[in-house]
Amino acid sequence: GTFGFIDSNDNIKYFKLTSSQGQNASLLHLNFDLRKKDPGLWLLSSSIIYTDAVNMFVRVEFDSGWSSITSEETLALPTQYSKAHRILPIDDVVYATELSTSKLAVLSLEKNCKW
Repeated sequence: GTFGFIDSNDNIKYFKLTSSQGQNASLLHLNFDLRKKDPGLWLLSSSIIYTDAVNMFVRVEFDSGWSSITSEETLALPTQYSKAHRILPIDDVVYATELSTSKLAVLSLEKNCKW
């Protein structure tokens, strides 16, 4: 459950997820959450490399300077062992591709929800 941010001087700042599911997440892909003015990311945990890893959505929010995580939430995909591959948020829906099952996981968000 570790990912990094590369600044304009090529310095890497690492972030570690801390929730019970997030701390050992096998992170594969990320995408920016453009719905909110506060910085946020959607991360995807996948079983592509580690077959027993939980395939899940992870949503993290940062402080305004991208220096620390202010909140973290996880939600397991409905199909496990599916080798989740990409994550794509569009408006109030987040999509994740599942390679081994040829499925598309869809997370519909309610308007003005915390996520």
